[in-house]
Amino acid sequence: MNIKAFHFFIYLMYLSNTCFSQKPIGKFLVDTLVIGKPILYSLTFKHPSNQNVFFPIEDKSFFPFTLGKINPFTTNTINEISTDSVVYELTSFDVSQIQYLALPVYIQGLKDCTMVSSNVDSVFSNLKILNANLVKPLDSTHFLNLPQTTDLPKLLLYIGIILAFLAFIYTLFGRTINRYIKLFSLRSRHQDFIKGYLKLSKSSLDEVKVAKALVLWKSYMQSLEKRPFSTFTTKEINEKIENADLADALREIDTAIYAGILSIKMPESMETLKIIADEFYNNRWNQLSDELKLKNSN
Repeated sequence: MNIKAFHFFIYLMYLSNTCFSQKPIGKFLVDTLVIGKPILYSLTFKHPSNQNVFFPIEDKSFFPFTLGKINPFTTNTINEISTDSVVYELTSFDVSQIQYLALPVYIQGLKDCTMVSSNVDSVFSNLKILNANLVKPLDSTHFLNLPQTTDLPKLLLYIGIILAFLAFIYTLFGRTINRYIKLFSLRSRHQDFIKGYLKLSKSSLDEVKVAKALVLWKSYMQSLEKRPFSTFTTKEINEKIENADLADALREIDTAIYAGILSIKMPESMETLKIIADEFYNNRWNQLSDELKLKNSN
């Protein structure tokens, strides 16, 4: 454990005896970061002891930083007020001089989780700005005159012939070409999704891989349905897609992500999400195919 992180945790424990706030506190443990090297960030949250809270573990929550190690501390409870703290090891390859981060904490409710965002903290990067006064201008410049070798009229003629030919082809086969391009694009996106999803769901599962698979699934469903699935909660997804198997699967996945408990049903739950994606893909394929056939027949 980093010494600075340990000292900061002792400080948080002291604060928990004197105050209580429902807003998480996020803080970089150093003032300056080195691009490409780990930096420590602490997140602490005070809450009633009867509440279950979950800290973020998904890479997207830490943008523009990349998540490395996660160092959780034991919950400290005094006078029915609990303090939970985590120190994250983050790495940034962003070249911005000042970089900002605010993290969410999730409070478990009866049916869903409520997100509470921390304060925004900033850290300075160590990039050095080149002093313009140190760049000496050239004493003199010499230009070499080159002869004109491009036959511009002939080049424009060739371009015109090519464009006319392409326009003729598109006039004859444009609708058919568009049909196959859209269907090919739809199939390619589905194959890419299946490949990425199976890579996550068929390997040894843990809460991080389950979370990444859920994010991938939501993103793909959003591209199919043109609805913001990436921002939907589990409750909202169940309202949009009435499917008992999907509801059970999402409940198992939420338990794994936020409580770190993977049941024996997790492989079945992961397969359910894939089946739902396949169904929506097939519906979208048939719909698009019928629409394009109808346009071609007119």
